[in-house]
Amino acid sequence: MDKLKNLEFKANGLAYKKWMKWVEIPYTDLVQAYRQVEEAKANICCGRAVFEIHRVILVGQDGEKIAVEVPDRETGVEILKRLEKENPRIKIGTGKKAKDQTAGGEKSES
Repeated sequence: MDKLKNLEFKANGLAYKKWMKWVEIPYTDLVQAYRQVEEAKANICCGRAVFEIHRVILVGQDGEKIAVEVPDRETGVEILKRLEKENPRIKIGTGKKAKDQTAGGEKSES
């Protein structure tokens, strides 16, 4: 998993798609990363459906948050593990749950 449709692991940084162009952020500029799950409810012909939207949130040294949509929980966990491997100083997770998000299935606070 070196490349998704909107995210790519490079030698020195992570490239992500921002609107119509690719932007690269060095691994050393990332201070935190965590998973976020949002429920989207929709009315359909035969009732109501609930969909989960999975994202990985990247936080840079300047505090800027970058949300990258991922297809599922497993991909999000894999991305967090890879980021931790590339930059061991990165904080994985939020608050007291830091580091737990690579293993657990809980939803993050954002």
